[in-house]
Amino acid sequence: MLGILANNHGKGDVYIDGTFMETVDFYDPTLKGMQVLYTKSGLDCGMHTIKVVVKGTKNASSSDYYLGIDGFRIYKVATINLFFDDFSDNNYCDLSTYGGTWSAATGKLEQTNTDLGEAKAVINKQPNTNFTFEADIVPTSQAFWPYNNQAGLIFKASDLACGGIMYDNYKGYYFGLDPKANSLIFGKANIGTWTEILVVDAGKDILVNETSYHVKIVVNDLNIKIYFDNVLKIDITDSTYSSGLVGIRTFNGSANYDNISVIEN
Repeated sequence: MLGILANNHGKGDVYIDGTFMETVDFYDPTLKGMQVLYTKSGLDCGMHTIKVVVKGTKNASSSDYYLGIDGFRIYKVATINLFFDDFSDNNYCDLSTYGGTWSAATGKLEQTNTDLGEAKAVINKQPNTNFTFEADIVPTSQAFWPYNNQAGLIFKASDLACGGIMYDNYKGYYFGLDPKANSLIFGKANIGTWTEILVVDAGKDILVNETSYHVKIVVNDLNIKIYFDNVLKIDITDSTYSSGLVGIRTFNGSANYDNISVIEN
């Protein structure tokens, strides 16, 4: 935020998206324009509202309570689009698969094997430690009691191999949709050992073969934020895995995937 400092200026409260940020003092004994008075980083891409409110207080040396704002500078942090595929070319040649039955013949990536066990497909390019991973997911089968089926994403993954029944044959994190329980599962695998970190309510019914659900995973070093249909569901820090591949995973069922993207931040 660029503003004017002057001997008759007071203090103002800065709000972003309705949340108070800090109080800025616009006073200086000498008139100065285009001064950087406030900065904010780490905002998500999209529309934001900035509001500056006259606080009604001032430096003891100021003669009044005026505020002067020259404008705002917005800088976009450089990003690298590492991967995008909407499968409109009917192939998935940039992914490696581990188990399952895969096809992109319909313009989306389908895993059609509904047997018990896991199937994985990972992108052949590894992102750096800060990235955003997104995909549209449609669960297409419902497991029978006592089993639950899931469809989701894996990230920071390594040591991948074909998994057997009820077997997490990789190292890395997993976030999945569970249609039977209408829940979202987040945890980590270590070659056959599964550690559940969080299970949260989806906040809506997860329908089979009807609705596409958007998942976005934002990784900044050890911090992991996961959005489900643009709602933040998980915000956690975990140091188990620091890097690895990203991909998709089904468990005890089938699913379709589309618009898979990875952007390095």
